[in-house]
Amino acid sequence: MCMFINESLFTDASEYKEIINRVKELNISDDGIKFNQKLRYILENWKQDCKSSEEVEKSFDALYQGCLSDDELASKLVIMISSRSFISQEVHDQNFRLLFLRKLQNDFEGGKVLQKTNPIAFRNCVRMLGEFFSKARLVNGDPFTFMLIPLVNCLEMLLDSPQVSDLQQVAFQFYLNGAAIKTECPDKLNELFNKIRTLLTSDKQISKEGKLWLLLSIELGANKFGVLPIDVFKFYQEQIGGNGMSLFQCSQNILSVQTPEDNKTLENYKSSVNVLQLSTKPEPTQPALEPTVPQVTNSVTNFTPEVVNHTPKEPPKTQNSSNNTGKFGRPILGAGARLNKAKFNNDSSNWRDKDNSSTGGWKKTGWGNNDKNSKGKSKGWEHDDRFENNYS
Repeated sequence: MCMFINESLFTDASEYKEIINRVKELNISDDGIKFNQKLRYILENWKQDCKSSEEVEKSFDALYQGCLSDDELASKLVIMISSRSFISQEVHDQNFRLLFLRKLQNDFEGGKVLQKTNPIAFRNCVRMLGEFFSKARLVNGDPFTFMLIPLVNCLEMLLDSPQVSDLQQVAFQFYLNGAAIKTECPDKLNELFNKIRTLLTSDKQISKEGKLWLLLSIELGANKFGVLPIDVFKFYQEQIGGNGMSLFQCSQNILSVQTPEDNKTLENYKSSVNVLQLSTKPEPTQPALEPTVPQVTNSVTNFTPEVVNHTPKEPPKTQNSSNNTGKFGRPILGAGARLNKAKFNNDSSNWRDKDNSSTGGWKKTGWGNNDKNSKGKSKGWEHDDRFENNYS
């Protein structure tokens, strides 16, 4: 009996189009601060759009159904659900991670029929299963090891298909979770590789590109499911294309660092670091009546005692001293050290201090904190007995 076929559970996606579009705004390249701001924005509007627990469940069902047909949306949903903030995050008493795992388990248990009736939906289901295992952690920090056997079973089902997209997904899952599969269930991994070898040598329905993806799976196993050597990566890049290999890495990509000169983010980072050095060049004197520059002098004098405390004190020397080579000069400050102190505080206050704007106030609203009154409403994930089924 396949629970996913119940069409009465499906919801018109257009009714919750705004919620789906907000999830699409997530980006894996966002830094932690920006990512959490987007999550807070999604949750606050989700709570306003859905007035009851039933509406929250229907809206999430519409979002999940959209993920089965859109692999990019599926990956963004996994990014949201697998974040630490969503371990116990609820809207109207509906826990999003629990809703996600329920639907994922239902689709897995009806996977054979789903693959036959909707191969794209099954492939995206496997994608979400593998990416969630790769990213998500339990409350105690352990991975969801009980999901490995279902993932291996899904990979076996994908290998039964001659479709290039299915074989590509197998290679990608090996890249993500091959090391974990080898650690937890090495026998299952050997069975998968033997099946791949059999397909490469005997199956005539698989195209050349499909065989390349199968061969890449073998290569990943030979390289301990890590980064590929440069020559191997270039071979598959030439044969498959850059778009297909964009999901994988070679050794040169990890070692390459690009710092463009017009990178304002890098410049802002440098401007917040003051580098103190000692110079033997004598400090030029200024007339006593000449006014000093405000703010800049303060920033220098604030850092000067730190340098003095780390150097032995010497008696002051007069300007007419014959031996002036041992005198310490003023510190050479790094780029941006003379910025207005008040301006620097204002620029960095959006993540250090409470902000009452529309995107701020996260400390006040209790973002990411567990409500003491909701402790008894949901158990930790390690106590969820819905996943004690033995799929081996």
